[in-house]
Amino acid sequence: MLDLYFRYPHPIRFLRRGLAGPCIDGYAKALHDEGYSYIDGQRLLHAAHHVGEWAARRGVLLQALDEHALARFDEHLRKCCCKRASRRSHRGLSQHRPGARRFLRYLRAAGIAHPAPRPTPAPLVLEHAAWLRDR
Repeated sequence: MLDLYFRYPHPIRFLRRGLAGPCIDGYAKALHDEGYSYIDGQRLLHAAHHVGEWAARRGVLLQALDEHALARFDEHLRKCCCKRASRRSHRGLSQHRPGARRFLRYLRAAGIAHPAPRPTPAPLVLEHAAWLRDR
């Protein structure tokens, strides 16, 4: 499915390597099905590869990616000097932050990453619910 966004075999081989590689084709298909343009799809796929490479260097599995891990990835982006990280992302690393979050949403929807934790209600909401229940 990467051929929807890349014409030449070299970037396709590059994106299929690494931690994100096994799910990158499915991600490309999901992006295409959602109507992402050629350029935007490329940006998002490069961001997915970058976050996958970052996670692999830190021993983080794709299944364990979550908002906390992406906050650490954001810190990495501030001083990133990864070889080729921004070479083909057109707008550079500024697109990798939202791209990493989009990739996490895909991983969760595909059942690869753990679901997002359910937010806990504020104490006032719980008190109000108890009050309604006890009326």
